[in-house]
Amino acid sequence: HKKRDGNGDDVSSELTRRLNDNIAQDIALDVREGLCKTGGAIARVPMDLSLAIAQGFHNAPRLYGDSTVRTSHRISGIQSGLRAAGEEFVFGIYDGVSGLWLQPYHGAREDGAVGFILGIGKGFGGFVLKDLAAIFGPFGYTLKGVHKELVKGRQPTAYIRKARIKQGGMDVRALDEMGKQRREAMVERAWSVVENVCIETENAMKGSMKEKIQFKKERRKLIREGKFESVGNAAVALEKWRDRKEMMRKT
Repeated sequence: HKKRDGNGDDVSSELTRRLNDNIAQDIALDVREGLCKTGGAIARVPMDLSLAIAQGFHNAPRLYGDSTVRTSHRISGIQSGLRAAGEEFVFGIYDGVSGLWLQPYHGAREDGAVGFILGIGKGFGGFVLKDLAAIFGPFGYTLKGVHKELVKGRQPTAYIRKARIKQGGMDVRALDEMGKQRREAMVERAWSVVENVCIETENAMKGSMKEKIQFKKERRKLIREGKFESVGNAAVALEKWRDRKEMMRKT
């Protein structure tokens, strides 16, 4: 009996030791994960802070009705981050300085003396806010691009793309002949709209300086209003642009 009791104590001691080792290992893993998350959050503070300040100053003129604010940049990697940083710096300073006389000019054309006074206020407000966005933007956008590039490999983008392609193939095979024809017509119509938008863009960029400026201004307005977020909206916007261009030619 004593021998059995000793073996039982040995087994109990071994189980207790293994349990304590597992608990210690779990605690160590939790501490390491917490430290990694904390370190990553601290490392992202300069990026998040500068980006929030830059985007805040960038969009602030919208609050008092400034319609010349450019669309915010979409950053997906280091290349788009550097491009966004350069554009924010150049266009931020350009829009801030040019707004000093363009805002009163456009205000006077639209609303007379009242518009001129409001334009002066918008011009000085944009001069301050847009230049501040140009100062903070390059730093924040560059760091955001680097961060996106580093985490790009850990995102299941390729897997999601393959899954969607496979799902699309399954959906097509499940359709009857009439459904396939309708889907093919929808795809052809969508590609036709995309091709026509590209053609209009190329034609506008080959025109005079006045046509280029008018086209860029109109395109920024359409993007801001979400006209290119669906094929239907893009088709309507394309027809309106062609009608407006035809009227401009006749006048």
